[in-house]
Amino acid sequence: MKNKNFILQPVESILEEMQLSTARLSADFNTLPVYNYILQAVLLKMTGFMEQKMKLIFWEMATNSPEIRWELFKNKHTEFSSYKNKNLVFTSLYQEVKRKMGENQITLNYPQHVKDTKELISQLFEESLIKDFSARDFFFWQEFITELSKKEYIPSNSNFLPNHVQNIYERTIRFRHTIAHNTKAPLVITAELKSLQEKEYKYENYFVRFSVIILVDKIFIELFKQYLEYYEE
Repeated sequence: MKNKNFILQPVESILEEMQLSTARLSADFNTLPVYNYILQAVLLKMTGFMEQKMKLIFWEMATNSPEIRWELFKNKHTEFSSYKNKNLVFTSLYQEVKRKMGENQITLNYPQHVKDTKELISQLFEESLIKDFSARDFFFWQEFITELSKKEYIPSNSNFLPNHVQNIYERTIRFRHTIAHNTKAPLVITAELKSLQEKEYKYENYFVRFSVIILVDKIFIELFKQYLEYYEE
């Protein structure tokens, strides 16, 4: 499987690159616009990375399964940005693993992935100037990840994220489209003003966005490794 290395590469490697590239930037307000630009660029890279990964997972499955190959070409799947699109890939991958191993043999350690994501973001940003510039957002991220750690959840055949995390992920993708396509039109701004009243608006920040992307990636990597167990035999 020539795409295996890319699929198994963690998306947080992009954040690690960002940390190295910003290490020598000064801690004054003159560099604040630079940080905002960098964070936007990193989010675009991470979401693009995940879209490419979804395509490659689908292609790998299509190579080994005539049914999935037919599904891929029949519906002309080309976009993999939304939660719905990714859940389609997850469901197909889950079914393939289930078909070979049995559902009882599938392991998806969601609580561990949440814990690892929390530790990763903490380590990357704890001593970072980005955290200093965004202390309020970092506080809301801590609140978000702590609540997430307390809630039990097991990814299933139909959904790999809890409903409230799905919602935050969709917000992340909408924000990604906004900065990617420069869609700060009056209607978009009006919609954003209305969303200020929503409870989860405080989680619209880069620490939370990066966390949900990393969490999605960890779940897919774990399941894809199980897929490889029987296709590489």
